[in-house]
Amino acid sequence: MSGELAILSAPQKAAVRSFISCAPGNVLLELDLSAAESWVVAHLASDQNMIEQLKTGDLHLYSARMIYQNPNLTKADKDFRYIGKKMNHSCGYRASAEKVTEFINKEGQTTVSVRQTRVWHDRWHAAFNIKYWWADIEERLRRDNGTLVTAYGKKRKFWGFINSDLLKAATAFEPQSVVSYHMDGAIHPDIGIAGGLIEIQRQISMPSKGEIKLLNTSHDSVLIECPRGPSLDIALQCKDLLTRPLSVRGQTFTIPVDCERFDRRWKEDGEELKGDKFVRKPEAAAAA
Repeated sequence: MSGELAILSAPQKAAVRSFISCAPGNVLLELDLSAAESWVVAHLASDQNMIEQLKTGDLHLYSARMIYQNPNLTKADKDFRYIGKKMNHSCGYRASAEKVTEFINKEGQTTVSVRQTRVWHDRWHAAFNIKYWWADIEERLRRDNGTLVTAYGKKRKFWGFINSDLLKAATAFEPQSVVSYHMDGAIHPDIGIAGGLIEIQRQISMPSKGEIKLLNTSHDSVLIECPRGPSLDIALQCKDLLTRPLSVRGQTFTIPVDCERFDRRWKEDGEELKGDKFVRKPEAAAAA
């Protein structure tokens, strides 16, 4: 028997999450930091192309258009955008083309060949210049005896020889740690603005005396159960507490927050929060 954990496909993940439901008259709110780690990677690497795509467009769609060399792709081209997303999530952390192929094929949404992925891998790295950041990580590991420090002051000591496995772990450390601390509500030393899950719990959940509950949290998202009537106001309050600036390498930026509302079960018939109102997703409206 293999010791590896199974990797669930997107439909399997949605099916498992649908087991989580709310009480009658309540809804589920899911808020997450959009492309959070990519925002941190872009600023750690000071890659202006990646920063511009994050600010003005859809980074995953841009990457899909670039690796497929097809500027006409849209969000409706979900399989192509999915590949762009996987490339963004993998290539920044030193994943080889072979490893990216393995990730994609294990998830099962689509199947790709190593030959295809090598072409995409080269095009991705030609578009985004992040190897300066990689070199800086190696320099800091050697200079500071294997210790890295994040923008939130979190330190981690990397033990052992500086080989490919250690470098992959060291490269993933700062983006993942910064996003986690930012989401949880750590106070950035250069900005000093409170927010995150700590303030959602303190300002919104605790005063509600059990009406508003944090059901699940991860390093970049939170799932909340609340009464349907005030759910829009609650969502906007939570969004405000999650939308706060942070600073990486002297560059200050704000990670956007996405929100969806679910009437009964998590990941079923969701509505996306845009601006000051909920808008039913096209695919949900078509199925209604």
